[in-house]
Amino acid sequence: MVDDNFTEKGKDSIFMVFVETKASATAVSKYLTEKSSFARCEHLISSRSTSEDKEKQSQADQSRVIKRLLSKQINGVVATQVAEEGLNIPACNFVIRYNNTRNEISTVQVAGRSRAKQGTVTDFANAEKRRQEDINVIRLALMNDALSNILVKSDDDLQLEVRQRMRAITAAEAEYAQAKELHQQSKTTGKFTLRCGKCQETAVCSCDIRCYNGSQYVVIDKEFYTKITCHRNPKISKYDNLETKYKTFCKKCGHNWGVGACFKENVFCAIVKIKQFIITDSNTKEEYHCKTWAKLPRVQYMSEEEFSNLKGFDELTEYGRD
Repeated sequence: MVDDNFTEKGKDSIFMVFVETKASATAVSKYLTEKSSFARCEHLISSRSTSEDKEKQSQADQSRVIKRLLSKQINGVVATQVAEEGLNIPACNFVIRYNNTRNEISTVQVAGRSRAKQGTVTDFANAEKRRQEDINVIRLALMNDALSNILVKSDDDLQLEVRQRMRAITAAEAEYAQAKELHQQSKTTGKFTLRCGKCQETAVCSCDIRCYNGSQYVVIDKEFYTKITCHRNPKISKYDNLETKYKTFCKKCGHNWGVGACFKENVFCAIVKIKQFIITDSNTKEEYHCKTWAKLPRVQYMSEEEFSNLKGFDELTEYGRD
């Protein structure tokens, strides 16, 4: 496909190939350089690595590749999405997307890379990616229709409509928040015990669990922290003042119990993932599983003082080798 484009558009052509992953970028770039009769290309990938993909390229290396392309020392790049936005190569006259379809924004951005007169964009994809691109084209058509409808309205009419929409959204959000609060208040405060979903080791009682910010369920029982091992979490998430720096596991069998988070002032706390446990109702002795906390009886809310009381609990926990 690259050679056909060079034959059709001329040997002075500049091209870009967009791929899904960093490994694909380096592999396709190497393949084209070795096999193509015309291509002299390099890869262009992100400067950041992930837990799944350790490959990265420094910003200095990125700049070097772009300068070589602009000066025509090379005539193409194979890139991940890092090159979709903001990269200005006026002479680029053909782009190929290799299994790289995502959404309509990506479609517009990639089309903007083929800037030369009579430039083209070609999708080379499997059936699933092809269907996604068909959806993107439909969405782009709808978006353009919507913009056309907006642009014919006066500024006053637009401002009035925006205010009306904002009031409606605010009212709907307030109604939802009120309904959620009423539902929470209507729940009874029951008593239950969590046991490991794998080895059935008793983990913690509901009286020693606190709800933080409506969605995080923190253990305040000192003994619980002697029953877990922690490993560094490769993907740290943030919830308000919490950072999920660890994953927690049953010390007895290694079953995943949730995450270990650090609160402000680096106070460590364990947050339990309810679907990993067997739940036993303390009154009826009924045993069951739940995927979400919403279906369980209410537990108390976490206070600032209770966070302070967690100081030193991390010293009771065993930390595994990362």
